[in-house]
Amino acid sequence: NVQGSKNVTETGTNNTYIMGESNTVKGLSRNNIIVGSQNQIANGVNNSSVFGNYGFAQRDGEVVFGGGAFNGGGIGKGQSSIISLSGTTTDATVTNLKVNDSSTNTIIARASTTSFQGFEGYLIGVRTGGSHGTGAANDRVFAKFSGIAYLKAVDQTTTTVGKSGTVTGWTGEVAFSGTNDMHVAVTGHANMNISWSCTLHLYEMTV
Repeated sequence: NVQGSKNVTETGTNNTYIMGESNTVKGLSRNNIIVGSQNQIANGVNNSSVFGNYGFAQRDGEVVFGGGAFNGGGIGKGQSSIISLSGTTTDATVTNLKVNDSSTNTIIARASTTSFQGFEGYLIGVRTGGSHGTGAANDRVFAKFSGIAYLKAVDQTTTTVGKSGTVTGWTGEVAFSGTNDMHVAVTGHANMNISWSCTLHLYEMTV
């Protein structure tokens, strides 16, 4: 459903609503919304929304607020967005959460290796079981991690906001793998089954 002029929907765009001008959906995507102008949804991205102008949706389930930064200097140059991630742990191995309930994807896509990401992550961990003798089901933690990332360098802090029960060692943060892949990584505890949910706020700029 397209309302407005100069909008482009490439092959494989399904169940998508656009209201505005000069927006682009790159295709092979579904269940997306764009309201505004000069916005873009990347190829293969599903269930995302973009509002404002010059916003760029790169991740499934993402809600983007385009800022039209630098006097229209380019799509995605200055914007904020919200992403949901989730996953489980059964031991103390560092584990990357999955983006928007994906079965496999843990990578938080970045349009450019020269972009900067300020971030605030709000993380809930709840124990659902496990054989560890200390603590019990429904032990829980609420934590916040925040900082700024550029390339694979990140300066961040993690703070426990609230907790109940035995949650020693439970934590989360932004982490990197490969050449430049960004993740939200959590750490649980041996022989504890823990479910994790994270709401990640990104504040992005490319110069």
